[in-house]
Amino acid sequence: MPFLSFEAFSERTAHFDALAAQTAGIDVFCSSSDWILPANEALMPSRTPWIWEGDSSFVALARGVHEDGWTYLQPLESMWLLGSPFVSAEPDLGATEIVELLNSEGDWHVLMLAGMTMDSPLLHAMLRQMASSYRFYMGPVTRRFVADLRGGLDSYLGRRSRNFRKGLRRSIRSCEAAGIELECLDDVVGDELEASFERLMAIEAKSWKGRLGEGVNEGPMRDFYALMLPRLRARGALRLSLARLDEQDIGFIVGGVAGTTYRGLQFSFDQAFELLGIGNYMQWQQIQALMAEGITDYDLGTEVEYKRRWGEHGLETGLLTIAPT
Repeated sequence: MPFLSFEAFSERTAHFDALAAQTAGIDVFCSSSDWILPANEALMPSRTPWIWEGDSSFVALARGVHEDGWTYLQPLESMWLLGSPFVSAEPDLGATEIVELLNSEGDWHVLMLAGMTMDSPLLHAMLRQMASSYRFYMGPVTRRFVADLRGGLDSYLGRRSRNFRKGLRRSIRSCEAAGIELECLDDVVGDELEASFERLMAIEAKSWKGRLGEGVNEGPMRDFYALMLPRLRARGALRLSLARLDEQDIGFIVGGVAGTTYRGLQFSFDQAFELLGIGNYMQWQQIQALMAEGITDYDLGTEVEYKRRWGEHGLETGLLTIAPT
């Protein structure tokens, strides 16, 4: 069965992403080419593409060789393991194709499968067909916090704690009194997008993470976002705003849209303005804009304590390590 190169896969991403959007039980945004290709290029070591397109499914894996000599297959993005390497709109047919591929191409010893929920129809169909020939080992579960935006502002705030609402009101008042304005850059293109990206990185350098040398303005993480943002913009999925005060950039919030879900990527601000509550203010402005757009879910990403205040428990996906018997 012929495999695709990374270049050939790049030409077929529209089909891959369309199948991902129709695959039940996966993290659609982090399974999309907008996430996995930048991650593969910027964050992962050199590996061989193990990418295959079937009639009912698509496989996006990479093949590596362990220092002890055994080979492994893993998702293109294997830093956080958020995306599914298998997509199919028809679980039973897709599972049959994928299992036949895994059986026929026996040049691997371990498969890392992530980005799928435990009740994924595609995963269940695959496991049924693989049960007699493979061993399965469960790894950790990855949880996201997701804010439900369906009921409007009153419903959203009604699910937040009293202290949260009080703190949010304080942040809104202080930012409005200071005269902070948000500049929407969703539609920037070409050189303007590159210039906007540099503005983000300059803000990040002044954040607490940037000042510690842990920000996304340096190294592979900078490359990851530099590759991702133009892809999001190309399909109209980029959501980017900069906070400005006295003609100075002091904060940003950026994410991407997949269907009716907004995936938050980064928000950051100049630490000198921390006491204004600018982080809360940008989040609140973003939520209002998303509701006006008709977005129903704000995926805040994987578990970090502050996200618990803004959202509820959302998608849970597991890591499954598979090996032939």
